[in-house]
Amino acid sequence: MQASELRRQKLDHARVLGEMGARAITMVSATDIRTSDARTLYKQLNDNQPSPSGQTPHSLEWYIERPSRQFHASLLLSLYKLALQNGIAHSQAFVWTYHTYYWLYRGKKEAPGTASQRIINTERAFYLIRRAKDLYGNSPTSHGEKIAVQECKLCGAEILTFAHEANFVCSVCAGGHSD
Repeated sequence: MQASELRRQKLDHARVLGEMGARAITMVSATDIRTSDARTLYKQLNDNQPSPSGQTPHSLEWYIERPSRQFHASLLLSLYKLALQNGIAHSQAFVWTYHTYYWLYRGKKEAPGTASQRIINTERAFYLIRRAKDLYGNSPTSHGEKIAVQECKLCGAEILTFAHEANFVCSVCAGGHSD
């Protein structure tokens, strides 16, 4: 692939992420485009508004604080794993994963005045996917807690949870999916 074609492809992926709400910093990290290109793209997509600043996610514990977050995080990880298993390159797998999640939970045609059912935004999704290899290897988090993907002993679903839970049962099988 020629350099110009690769650059165009990266910009296309960044545009898709931007259309789904990604900040410029996430577009840069996920697609390896230049920061100046990401900022320009963000402004084009958001009525000339600059990309918001702020800290990016840094803890995995947020994803398992509530059953709904745990479910959505597990879905994102499963979609990412599926993308890789089907030959989608790592560089494109996150874009495919979040795009699929985005459309599953009220894609582009959201009715005015209705809230999205997406719980995990692009920044949190990107952090989670970046840490995916750690989650399947039971790596400790920055807070010393071990978080991993475990299989529910009843339904077999792969769920993000604390690694030390023996005989793990997901919240759906345990009788509820409430926050």
